[in-house]
Amino acid sequence: MTSVLTLLHREVTDHFVEIFGDTEWFVRETMKELEAAMGTNREDTARLRQQLAESTKLTTGLTGLLADSGLTDLAKDMIREQINGEAVKRHEIKVNLDQLGEKTAMSAERMIAEVRRALDEGRERLGAVASPEDTHAFMSRFVGPSVSLPDGRLLPPGAEGTGKAGAHSNIAATGLEPVTRGL
Repeated sequence: MTSVLTLLHREVTDHFVEIFGDTEWFVRETMKELEAAMGTNREDTARLRQQLAESTKLTTGLTGLLADSGLTDLAKDMIREQINGEAVKRHEIKVNLDQLGEKTAMSAERMIAEVRRALDEGRERLGAVASPEDTHAFMSRFVGPSVSLPDGRLLPPGAEGTGKAGAHSNIAATGLEPVTRGL
């Protein structure tokens, strides 16, 4: 007869297999998010480059005005201040472009490899702790011993109504009672 613990283990393992079994779906969903983020980064890059070009064009025009001998020194000082302001603006745009470049430096392949590594590590760790013996030891240690009745109720050992027939000792509640009900 299959023990309740074995059935519980099988049920829990099936759920984890369902979670970890389709890693390609998870990778595809991650790629969708990555592509959306990269699209946003491309738009931001295009916007910043446009701003940089406009600022450079303005600075070039203003610099040309400085050569006009008909302008007063006060007008030339005001133009220089405007050129300096545009220089500060261009510097900020370049810093933002650099930061954006760093943000997108992680390639899609590297991101996917990291996702796969994390999923594989999770699957490996699950396999290391999901044996019936380990599940039993975990439940005994953290929940304590209990008796599972055929109707799915868990009672402390020796409780009234826990006769030997149909009860399995050392089965502890794990929050999965609906899954184990009737086992």
